[in-house]
Amino acid sequence: MEYVKNFSCIAICILAVSLVGCGGIDLDSKEAIVKNYESCIKVISSTTNYSDQYISGDGDPIKEDGYRSYLIFGQNRDQFFCEVYPSGRYKVKAAIGGSYPFRYISEGTLK
Repeated sequence: MEYVKNFSCIAICILAVSLVGCGGIDLDSKEAIVKNYESCIKVISSTTNYSDQYISGDGDPIKEDGYRSYLIFGQNRDQFFCEVYPSGRYKVKAAIGGSYPFRYISEGTLK
């Protein structure tokens, strides 16, 4: 009986850690979505030398397994995916001028 009790406790602890994201950044609250989207805009702006006014998107994250992705548009059919991970890391991939496939152009830690 003690084994079952310990196993249940371990299972609950694992579930709790997976829901929190192992102490990483929040990806799904309304505040986190807005903050992460705005951070992505800044990263893309600084990476591409675009002014923020030429970058747009709807701000709704695409829920991928293990991260969230934001689709962002620039000038001249430029498209970007900004991937935000629970660890606070990001990766940006781009299709410049609508030229596919997307290629990674930047990565780092969100501030």
